[in-house]
Amino acid sequence: AAGVIGESDQSMHLTVGQLVMSDPDVRDIQVLTVLKEGDVFHVDVEVELDPMLTLAEVDDIKDRLEESIGKLRGVADVLISFDEDDAIRNWEYGDGR
Repeated sequence: AAGVIGESDQSMHLTVGQLVMSDPDVRDIQVLTVLKEGDVFHVDVEVELDPMLTLAEVDDIKDRLEESIGKLRGVADVLISFDEDDAIRNWEYGDGR
């Protein structure tokens, strides 16, 4: 049933993933979870970055991603975590461009 608590949303999953991958500093997505609760979405994403980036650069990337994902219709909250790029491609759906 639509809007069930904790229901996965494949369309929003693809939209968020492609948006994240379109960021020039993002190397890959390890884990992306988009849960629908009623009419809102909860996004949790683990992003891979270049391990040589500074903390300030990573913070800027986090702010950028939170802002862009947060603008999507229905997104209530965004949790972003980071890991170093392991050179193994996990996200298979490109960046939508």
